[in-house]
Amino acid sequence: MSESAIRGKVSLKTKLAFSAGALEEAMIAAATIATMLFYNQVLGVRPLLCGYVFLTASIFDAVTDPLVGWWSDHFKSRWGRRHPFMLFSVLPLTVGFYLMYAPPSDLTEIQYFWWFMGTMILLRIGKTFYGIPHDALGAELTDDYHERTSIFGFNAVAGMFAGALLGAAILIVIFPTTGEYENGLLNPERYPLLASVGAVWICLTLLICVLGTRDQIPHLHPVDHKKVDAREYLQELWALIRNPSYVSLCAAW
Repeated sequence: MSESAIRGKVSLKTKLAFSAGALEEAMIAAATIATMLFYNQVLGVRPLLCGYVFLTASIFDAVTDPLVGWWSDHFKSRWGRRHPFMLFSVLPLTVGFYLMYAPPSDLTEIQYFWWFMGTMILLRIGKTFYGIPHDALGAELTDDYHERTSIFGFNAVAGMFAGALLGAAILIVIFPTTGEYENGLLNPERYPLLASVGAVWICLTLLICVLGTRDQIPHLHPVDHKKVDAREYLQELWALIRNPSYVSLCAAW
């Protein structure tokens, strides 16, 4: 390991920039309080079909998460191996979030189902390209155990605090109770506002994280460039799903 890779103290600026990435996840998590109500009770998609959307997206994640993780581990560019993936994720996350809550009007139930499926998968692709490299970046910012704990502590607190505030804002500001809608989440006219505000929030917080930690790229651990080998990838995936601890964790989750 080179001397530049042996790192200890991490600046407050870097911790805050890294933690800005948790604000994206907080917005998506806060918006989920409206997702099922929107597609089921507002747009009329049956609960079973909505369940298929979440099931399909989870299966999709099971394939793409380890693949993107492997790719990110061996990627090489002048922007390092994590930041290009995180920067790319801005597009699918922003577009996916906006389109999920601003679908075309007057579609049939099946058409809304496929719209929901497509936007959910697009959103999950964005989360994969951002979340996995972001977590890996946090571990690479320092070699000190306590500083690494501090980095992820900042990230966790930022995510929980923002999630609580955004959840309250969505219920009180975006979906207020009105004379026509005692439950504001059933008001279809408010969902374009959620789509717009959420998309802008996601885009800005991701850019703050990516650009705010860019100065750390020269100090991160170097890696040998390696092309994706499908056989090696499948072997590693097979070893993973045979790991009892990993399988237990997935089952509990």
